[in-house]
Amino acid sequence: MKQELPQETKEKLNSLLELFKNKNSTETLEQISYLLFIKRLEEDDNAKQLDDNYESIFKNKENCKWSIFSKMSGSQNNEQKGILEHVRDIVFPFLRELDEDKFYYAKYLKNSTFTIENSQALIEAINLIASEELKRRSSSTDGLIYDYLLSQLNVEGDNKQYKTPDHIIDMMVELVAPDADDVICDPVCATGGFLVHAYEKILKSYTSKEFLEKKELVADKLGKEKRAKLEKNIFGFNDNQSMTRTAMMNLMMHMIKNPNIIQNHTLSARYDEQEKYSLILSNPKFNEKINESDLNSSFTIKTADKSIYLYLELVMRLLSTGGRAAIIVSEGLIFDTKGQGKTLKQTLLKDCRLDAVIKLHSKIFQPFGKDVSTSILIFTKSEKTEEVLFYEMENDGLSIDKKRTKVDKTDIPDIIEKFKTKDSNEFNDRTQKYFKVPFKEIKDNNYDLSFNTYKDFIYEEKKYDSSESMLSNIITAEENILENSKKILQITKGGLN
Repeated sequence: MKQELPQETKEKLNSLLELFKNKNSTETLEQISYLLFIKRLEEDDNAKQLDDNYESIFKNKENCKWSIFSKMSGSQNNEQKGILEHVRDIVFPFLRELDEDKFYYAKYLKNSTFTIENSQALIEAINLIASEELKRRSSSTDGLIYDYLLSQLNVEGDNKQYKTPDHIIDMMVELVAPDADDVICDPVCATGGFLVHAYEKILKSYTSKEFLEKKELVADKLGKEKRAKLEKNIFGFNDNQSMTRTAMMNLMMHMIKNPNIIQNHTLSARYDEQEKYSLILSNPKFNEKINESDLNSSFTIKTADKSIYLYLELVMRLLSTGGRAAIIVSEGLIFDTKGQGKTLKQTLLKDCRLDAVIKLHSKIFQPFGKDVSTSILIFTKSEKTEEVLFYEMENDGLSIDKKRTKVDKTDIPDIIEKFKTKDSNEFNDRTQKYFKVPFKEIKDNNYDLSFNTYKDFIYEEKKYDSSESMLSNIITAEENILENSKKILQITKGGLN
């Protein structure tokens, strides 16, 4: 069971979000992230003071410390700026001037903008962040705070992307089984959810039972050297600066010190990596408009409006030999049996071992998205496809409507179990919601990967009465209606008299 914040902490965070109700989700999260970052910057700096050779980043900049300016008042006088002016004119220029050699993420603060307009709102935000309810109580609390903020905001929607629900991310991570030796990537990482969940899954596998009982992830069996290597081997890309900052802060809040979150469009000519990653998890944009002149020339697929085709080819290119991937794709790609869609899936099944196609129901991205039909592809590079597990997810633990409230029914544990035992079980009954299909049959169907193409539907013959019997029943019913109408009319006339 995933750890949750106490209700009183959620209430404090709700109050914090209320202060920014007039801003969009992206700006709200940016401003809160800046404040959390400034506070954490001083905490990390204090921890490093134990090293005699360490020089504080606040040297000659003491007034940029959270502990100093957080005590300031909102009023301004001749000798001192008010807190709003101080943060805007002194603290933020300090952030923008941080040394990139010491702080990898400093370059993403170069043009950071402070947009809180009201001194009282800033003071209330600072007080809420410094409150007892939001103080760090364990190594994972910062991450939980950020998770909650993300769950209440639609940052992806602001940036024309779909928010992938946490339980779907967890399922995908479980299916590809990340390990500390993996080099992990999300080429369109949005807020970084896939990377955070993969990292935490690895930490959990290396954390002692006694710590897990305390609901803490410390990875005490991993060791400092291997953990440092793991952190360096997690990569995410965004073409949008706001999303890059958000993802970076998300990973930092989940204990990754210097996240490799890079601002670059991975479909463009400016990005040319290949065969670098052993694990890729992603929910790419499906219909992003791409300027074909800006596309990387290595793409064999040429399309201006079906970006999911390009991202699938990109993932195949980025995977190293034996690398695994879990990627959400549109049903349009799943169904496409002509032209580029067929060619792309032919390459997928030839160059990779397609392990599973998991059909998701259309409400998966509600309440933040809209109804859309999607599937998850799970595959391994450079292995031959012999047969593919198909599974139709009917229930995911939430109601199949726009509200998406918790319910008892979920197929997720069964999907994981069937995936892990797919090589030792037959799964031949195609009347079920899961079964395996051999490669030859998929090839014969022009590489159609839609679940319904291979499912056997049971049609029950329904017996109807003879036409004479049905007509007789209709006449009898009509006679009864006429007789009852006459009785009602008589009663009505009697009442009028």
